[in-house]
Amino acid sequence: MRTNRILIVDDHLLIVEAIRSAVFSVTDNAYIDYAINSSDAKSIILKTLKPYDYIIIDLSIYNASEKRTDTGEEIAQFARQHFHSCELIFITSHVEAIRLYDLRQTFLPSAIVVKSDLNKKTLEVILLQIFNGSSYFSPTALDAIEKLKGVNKYLDNYNRKIISLLSKGIKSKNLPEYLPLSMSAIDKRKIFIKDYFNVSTGTDEDIVREARSAGFI
Repeated sequence: MRTNRILIVDDHLLIVEAIRSAVFSVTDNAYIDYAINSSDAKSIILKTLKPYDYIIIDLSIYNASEKRTDTGEEIAQFARQHFHSCELIFITSHVEAIRLYDLRQTFLPSAIVVKSDLNKKTLEVILLQIFNGSSYFSPTALDAIEKLKGVNKYLDNYNRKIISLLSKGIKSKNLPEYLPLSMSAIDKRKIFIKDYFNVSTGTDEDIVREARSAGFI
């Protein structure tokens, strides 16, 4: 029987061990590597002689040696550049609808699992389902994705990125540094976003407040 090659990327060793235990509870045919920061993950990906079948990634990974938090999206993109057919499994504490929706749209992962939906037994069931070729989205992740599906016409990819960047404290005047859009195009999109949230005369803070109230960020 074929051995599944798995890479786990999480900055908490207890989580790594819990995932390892769950994997070996449902299959004996697994080879597992792990990394606790993005630098180690990229190094393992570059050095491995065989591609990984599954990469299990947290969305926020603290790099203690460099005192910064890296994103799981960055690691997922790096992994896909080297292993085009690897299956991605995201296990995260994040519940922001925009982030989870964009995660699915960008990477088409096999699974997005919010940790608050999880226990050891459900993790085993989820992994078995994925190893058998199915996908899985935990209830909180599915709810977030469905929430954005209904408004995608109004909050498209760029509008979602504008909201997300504003929520991180990026000033409007600096948004062109993060997006391939002119300031004029961004201002027009912000008018559309404000209309959607019914704050047409509001500020950036009003956009963030309404988006947070709606559960988008």
